Amino acid sequence: MRWQQAVWGTLGGAGVLGLGGLALIRREQAAHARPRQPTPDARRVVILGAGFAGLTAARTLARQIDGLPVSITLVDRDNYHLFTPLLYQVAACGVDPWDTAQPVRQVVHACGVDFRQSTVRGIDLAARQVTLDDGVLPYDYLLLGLGSVTNFFGEQSTQRHALPLKTLPEALAVRERVVGAFERAATLRDGDERRRLLTFVVIGGGATGTELTASLADLIYHVLPPQYPHLNFDQVRLVMIESEDRPIATMAVSLGQAALDHLRTAGVDVRLNTKAQAVDEQSVTTDDGVTIPTATAIWATGVAANEVVAGLPGQHGKGHTIAVDEYLRLPDHPEVYAAGDNAAYTPRGQHRPAPMLAWVANQEGEAAAENIARALRGEAPQPFQLHQLGSAVSLGRT
Repeated sequence: MRWQQAVWGTLGGAGVLGLGGLALIRREQAAHARPRQPTPDARRVVILGAGFAGLTAARTLARQIDGLPVSITLVDRDNYHLFTPLLYQVAACGVDPWDTAQPVRQVVHACGVDFRQSTVRGIDLAARQVTLDDGVLPYDYLLLGLGSVTNFFGEQSTQRHALPLKTLPEALAVRERVVGAFERAATLRDGDERRRLLTFVVIGGGATGTELTASLADLIYHVLPPQYPHLNFDQVRLVMIESEDRPIATMAVSLGQAALDHLRTAGVDVRLNTKAQAVDEQSVTTDDGVTIPTATAIWATGVAANEVVAGLPGQHGKGHTIAVDEYLRLPDHPEVYAAGDNAAYTPRGQHRPAPMLAWVANQEGEAAAENIARALRGEAPQPFQLHQLGSAVSLGRT
């Protein structure tokens, strides 16, 4: 299905930006009634990725360069901005997919930002140009905001058979697999095959895995039973596998315990200190030798920086993120900035890099854009300081 066309035809209102976001867009439209027309000698700023970091950077930069001969080009393979924190709700039938996407052109067209829908194939840092699937794009300043991809940690069987949850089509594939399993089970007489179809395994008990599991528990134990009156829901199993000793291990111990208690009360078989060793069409096998027959294994753990960023020369951090200095620049290429899931940035006074979260990407995208604007004005950059906003995890209904 061509999401690019579908999103254009369906979204017309608030989308994921909400009323406050639309109000800000309207103020930007009023301030930039005429799109910027760059001159032939304009400095070229290229922003790769229309995720949280890239979109924030594009809008921030556009507000700060009035009167300067600058062109801004925003590149993304899709023509919509995806609100990834709600993908688990799409997968669990809790949110309409259109509520998680906002057309990029609707957001940036009045800011003087040129949007280009294309896939990034490579970056030549020496030549200062980006290779796209439809041409080459030169730059004077570059911001890497290509986001992250699913990391299967080299497990080929898992990559072939487990369902990832990183894009809108992937979330819908999970939804279709779950609902489709009930449809198939409703027509089967084979008890073993029916139990396999009605067993769902979520691999990963971090924030995404925990939220997805809690929402799936609501779906399969509360929403679907009235719709399948002839199915024996005692045969339905929802399993969550987590390698740590509690869910959402990055949060406080008490919160992890609260999540564990909630999931088990909701009927989830939570298996801690356990890893998925292999996944095939018929089952998931854990590292303790247990085989769980299932037709639906969902991979909700592990992300890495976009492969283009991972392939750049220079020092890399966890998940192939690329190291940046205190100004969010590549140390050997001060004209190149990285933000969000592409940047290996460690806040001052801390020992761990900033997490791959939306609020971090927003702050880094804004700071990088401000430093690019300073460079264009001939001013010194300002060091970035991350302001901790905290995290939240939803545990299903209410």
